[in-house]
Amino acid sequence: FIGKEVRSRGYLFVWIGITTPIFILGLYFWSLTVLKKVKENSLLLLFNLAIFINLLLYIVINPVIYNGPRHFIFVLMLISLVAATFLIDLLKKLPAQKSKLLVSIFVAHCLSILLFYFKFHPYYYVYFNELVGKKNAQGQFDYDYWGGASYKEMVQILKNDKSITLKDFTVYPCSQATGIVYFSDSKFKVVSKVNEANFTVCDFDADRKEGFKYPIYGEVIRDNITIGVIRKVQ
Repeated sequence: FIGKEVRSRGYLFVWIGITTPIFILGLYFWSLTVLKKVKENSLLLLFNLAIFINLLLYIVINPVIYNGPRHFIFVLMLISLVAATFLIDLLKKLPAQKSKLLVSIFVAHCLSILLFYFKFHPYYYVYFNELVGKKNAQGQFDYDYWGGASYKEMVQILKNDKSITLKDFTVYPCSQATGIVYFSDSKFKVVSKVNEANFTVCDFDADRKEGFKYPIYGEVIRDNITIGVIRKVQ
């Protein structure tokens, strides 16, 4: 988290801030500046109350949460609903020219997000908004931290190499050993000690934390961002 292993109480707030599309964040905070409007709209009031209560409970209870905002995805949905409700109300009251400008900005932002999804498919966990940027986030925040998608592609890289003999073939995974077994159709033997393996298969962050010096055999890369790393041990 921000390049460190220690998480502060601001962990969740930072993750929400850097993984929510900037247009949605902007509309949400804009809606809060018009407090009278929020009080008059029962739907906005209900959504904001739900957001406030859940974030307050997070601060007070300080629960253990896994990587990223996964346990609080519903809060992102509530923020999006507030932003959408406010946008609809705003478009009804703004002059036609300003409404068209706002819609144009919204559409352009949506297209940029769709372009990201197209480039990074199927690695959607690595989305970060313009506040941090995907390149700046690498090494500072977790990317495909469970290797859910990158493990599949890394296993495929190994399977496609016809020079590799599967007999006694061993792999050391940084996490998700079951993923290696599943994606390799149980053809790869998973070991718990790196010196017993032919290859290491890790997501980018895990590979960096392990500090391996073995030569890189293959990588999963999207838009110049490394997501997964394969290293040849022996």
